Amino acid sequence: MNLLTLQRILLLGIAAGALNGQIRIFDKQRDAIAQQALEQAKGIESGTVFGKETRNLQALAAKDIAVMLRDAKTRAKGSINSFRTWKDLQTVASDATDSTKVEEMDVTAGPNELAKLQVQRDQINAEIAGLQATVAGNDELGILAADLDKADGALALGQKFIDAKDAKGLAEVRADLGDLVKLLADYRMQMAAVDKVISNLNALKVNVQKALLQRLKVEEDFLLSRAALHDRRAAELVPIRRLIRGCIVPKGVSEEARIATTLEQLRADPTSLQVAVRTLYTCTSLAARGKIPDDLYRVRLAQLEHLKSIQLSAANARVYESILGGGVQRLALFYQGGVKPETLAQIVQSLSTVGIFGKFLTQ
Repeated sequence: MNLLTLQRILLLGIAAGALNGQIRIFDKQRDAIAQQALEQAKGIESGTVFGKETRNLQALAAKDIAVMLRDAKTRAKGSINSFRTWKDLQTVASDATDSTKVEEMDVTAGPNELAKLQVQRDQINAEIAGLQATVAGNDELGILAADLDKADGALALGQKFIDAKDAKGLAEVRADLGDLVKLLADYRMQMAAVDKVISNLNALKVNVQKALLQRLKVEEDFLLSRAALHDRRAAELVPIRRLIRGCIVPKGVSEEARIATTLEQLRADPTSLQVAVRTLYTCTSLAARGKIPDDLYRVRLAQLEHLKSIQLSAANARVYESILGGGVQRLALFYQGGVKPETLAQIVQSLSTVGIFGKFLTQ
């Protein structure tokens, strides 16, 4: 059998293999298109865009608070400039009392509320355990699942509100914990659904489940941070309540009396004058600071929601990039890895020269 015959046999075999999908002949045009698609896929990666957005948000956060404080200063000036009678001061105290009022819990309700908190704790632990069982066997997903917070801080905060008999604060924390239980259950079902739908595409399944766990962590952090904001607001209201207690009309003074007139009348009584001035100072401080805790809470909550939006977008983008980029990369490698015609000729010549070609035909 001469070399030409052998080459024909080899080429026929390769052609037959190509028809059966076993060998791919290099296609220069398709390879060029695939490589171009790969370059374009690299161009759509988010890179550091979400990191920049987060840093921009941090810069904006300081400006938002500065604007809020400037507005509070303007509001305080308007309130203070309106002080004419002692009754005007009492209006400031009354408004502040309404916004800082604590809905006191019935003393006998404490044990029952604590039991409800413990139920929520057990539900959170059970849902997290279920999620971790879903990804058992995959180290990468296992690390993400292990990072989920069991909400110990929020549960301790609920206990704190029970001890303080603060029914409103406890209700807010319990609502956040209830949302967390529903969130964990929803994501656990989504993880299981991904397992069923794309069980035959392991790489894609891992990418989607990874994105789900990253999204879950973002939403969980948001709920727990929101619960912490309730506590921060409560702490910032403590000095406001002290100011309210000090903003009262001095004894022996009529609410309808003009402030300037009262101070003039008390010039001969230094002790009473001192009390009246201290009251005026306290009410002025209350007018300046009374609504700031609520203002700060609203600004911080808006910033927290903005941060959540950025982080959720980042988690979504990562999985899109992973799926799209991975698919295009595999496509490019497929076409780039095809058998080139000139390579076939070199293989035939080499095998013939060393006498190996005949063994391939007989084995």
